[in-house]
Amino acid sequence: MDATRLSDISFAWVAEPPVIAPPLGKALLFELSDVLYESSVWRRWLLRLLARMGLSTNYQAFFDCWDTYYVPDINTGQRTLRESLAAMLLECGLAPALVEEIVSAALAQYKALDAEPRLLPGVAATLSQLARRGLALAISADTDQTADAVRDKLKKLGVAGQFRHVTSSRDLNSAKPAPVCYLAAVMALGLTPETVLFVGCRPAHLAGASAVGLATAAIGNAPADHRLDRFDQLLDLCG
Repeated sequence: MDATRLSDISFAWVAEPPVIAPPLGKALLFELSDVLYESSVWRRWLLRLLARMGLSTNYQAFFDCWDTYYVPDINTGQRTLRESLAAMLLECGLAPALVEEIVSAALAQYKALDAEPRLLPGVAATLSQLARRGLALAISADTDQTADAVRDKLKKLGVAGQFRHVTSSRDLNSAKPAPVCYLAAVMALGLTPETVLFVGCRPAHLAGASAVGLATAAIGNAPADHRLDRFDQLLDLCG
C-alpha cells in the first residue's frame, strides 16, 4: 500500500471563533457628590474663609483629614455637620469664639448651595442614554440625608426618573468603604456584584467597591479599572 502523500490530503480550515469581551455589566451604581453634581464649591468657599481667618492650610491636606475623620460620622448620623466642623476647627487650634463664627457662616453657605444643586456637564444626557440601553442605574450616596431626601434632590436635578434604586449611608448607618454600602444597592437591583459597575471619584470608595467584586470607573485620576475624563465617556465604556 502506497504511503499517502501530504499533498493528496484535503484539509478543511476551521477558523477559531472570535474572542468576545464579556459585557461590562447590567447596572451602574453611582456615587452622588462630585460625580453627578459638584459639591466642592462649598469646600473651596470654606477654605477661602479659613484663609481670611488666619488658618494656613491647603485643600488636599485639610479635606483629606475632613473626609477621613469627620465626614463618616456626619454621613451615618452620629454627629451633625455643625458638631463635626466645630470639632475639626478646634483641633486646628482656632479659638472657640472664632470657630462659632466660622461654623455659622459655613452652615448658611452650605444650606444655600445644597438648595440649588446643579448637575455636572453631560450627566443628564448620558444617564438618559444609559437607561435607554436597558442598563439599571442606582445611587449609593454617602450623605447625612435619608434616601427619600436624596430622591428629592434628584428630582431637583431632573434625573430622578433614571434611577431604579437609591441607598443612603444615613439609612444604612454605614459609610463607604463599608461593604454594605455597595451590596445593599446590588441586592435591591436583584443582581450580583460582578454585573455592576461602580462610578465614583474617591480612592477609598473605589477600592471598597473593588473589594466586594464590582468593576470600577473613576471620574478623574483615582485608581480604578477604568478612568474617565468626562462623564459621557461612560457611553463608550458601556457600549
